[in-house]
Amino acid sequence: MKALLLSLSLAGLSAWTLASAAAQETETSGNVRTVSAEQPPLIEPLQSSPDLDFKSLLKPRFSLQAEWEPEADELGIASYDLTATIPTYPFFGPPPPLLSGGAGLTMLYAPARYRLPDDLFDFTLGGAWIRPINERWTLRWMLQGALASDLKNTTSQAWQIRGGGFAMYTPREELQWAFGVLVTGRENIPVLPAAGLIWESSPKVRWNLMLPNPRLMFLITERDQKQDWLYLGGGFAGGTWAYQDISGADDRLTYSEWRITLGWEHSQKRTPGIFRPPGTSTVAEVGYVLGREFEFDSARPDLSVGDTLLLRTGINF
Repeated sequence: MKALLLSLSLAGLSAWTLASAAAQETETSGNVRTVSAEQPPLIEPLQSSPDLDFKSLLKPRFSLQAEWEPEADELGIASYDLTATIPTYPFFGPPPPLLSGGAGLTMLYAPARYRLPDDLFDFTLGGAWIRPINERWTLRWMLQGALASDLKNTTSQAWQIRGGGFAMYTPREELQWAFGVLVTGRENIPVLPAAGLIWESSPKVRWNLMLPNPRLMFLITERDQKQDWLYLGGGFAGGTWAYQDISGADDRLTYSEWRITLGWEHSQKRTPGIFRPPGTSTVAEVGYVLGREFEFDSARPDLSVGDTLLLRTGINF
């Protein structure tokens, strides 16, 4: 769920820029990651390719995602997300600055005594830019404005700034480091350090140790430039939304959860030196969700609910 997944809130900014959906994580994350349809890594080789024609350079990317968490303690969650990322003219050479917009819907299925809104919306608009400094160092910036609300409370509580900045270091092709910060838009964790590495220990094993959503990936099949990856992942998710409670008073809630996931991704083989993710990728993921909790700006007590399962699917094209 876009609104529920931190990496996904920033994934729309990063989806088009990543070298491959198969090189995930993110996340997201965040991504931050977009994105393979699921969560992209924060870093990837971003050098341009001499074979990349102008038409391909300016081609937009789209991401569709859906998530379901079945009912536990009488609370179920479903969410749906659409993101479009459009490159601008490469004034300073590739990769070009990017514009990104998205819309997400999160539905809460809860009894009336929980006093939760039924529908939460998330609309985003932003941009990103990646600039290679030399063969080893790359800088990346992301900035995004968001309206996160039930659309009844659209006061200043509903408006957020998200983004981040990173320095990425690639000492060799199979190893990349990243150092930076994320501005999440969340009330409980407004700023999050983001650091880690992506290491291809072999052609069939990729360690994506990027916080906040690390992942270990295994290549299981490869044919006709298509790859299937199996991965183990984890991390935390959540978000902050403004809403109007049953008395008509404006309030704001922050939802948090931890995840352990097992996923599969089908994508085209990554081409070294190409910063644009090729073709279409699809993803399916199951997981276990724990530590689910709602916090509120008002004086009402926090609400904790039981563990549940996760089903997520998506496509990036």
